[in-house]
Amino acid sequence: MDPNATDQTPATLRLANMSKSFPLGDRTISVLDDISLTIDSGEFVAIMGRSGSGKSTLLSIMAGLDTPDSGTVHLGDLSISTMSEDELALIRQTRIGFIFQSFHLIPTLSVAENIGFPLQISGQADQIERVDTLIDQVELGHRRDSMPHQLSGGEKQRTAIARALVTRPQVLFADEPTGNLDVGNADQILTTLIELQQAYQTTLIVVTHDPAVADLASRTITLVDGRLDSESDKSSATAG
Repeated sequence: MDPNATDQTPATLRLANMSKSFPLGDRTISVLDDISLTIDSGEFVAIMGRSGSGKSTLLSIMAGLDTPDSGTVHLGDLSISTMSEDELALIRQTRIGFIFQSFHLIPTLSVAENIGFPLQISGQADQIERVDTLIDQVELGHRRDSMPHQLSGGEKQRTAIARALVTRPQVLFADEPTGNLDVGNADQILTTLIELQQAYQTTLIVVTHDPAVADLASRTITLVDGRLDSESDKSSATAG
């Protein structure tokens, strides 16, 4: 198996005039206001902003975990903002990977079983050899049969990265992926994440508070009070 191969057609993620609010008592709180942006296939984009700026809500909507009140979200030619929950579930199983700050490993499954679980629920159980490849790529061969409670924080996150990539998603989302790790483990996780993102040619979108993480991205998007405040394209800056 070629680890650089992908089963998914590259897709651009496009948001147009997207807004989201939540009720709070007798008021309505605007969380995202008229967000329009395009993320090209294969980009590594960091999303930054203070707590409460709307970063995690934006990530959830782009990943199909939540729906906007208005505006549109397209992944390639698919309008995920208008899909039913069943349709979104299928998209999340096959086209989208998600890495959480708190790992979200299944405690009763081993490392190998956790990594392979998305293949089972997405009907790709015949691709189980991908598990072996990813275990080697995240350097967890010695932990293959270990349970989550036996792992360090860095090992848990490496397991989570492999699990997110096992279905060969078009877009990989990460919400503060180094937030629960010490500096040494955080650096290792970032290196692993970027190497695999490039190997699998997957779009990577990371929400982070850490400027060191954002510095590694090709583009940084900053939110202020639910609005797109600025974008920094490092490739353009370098070229200029």
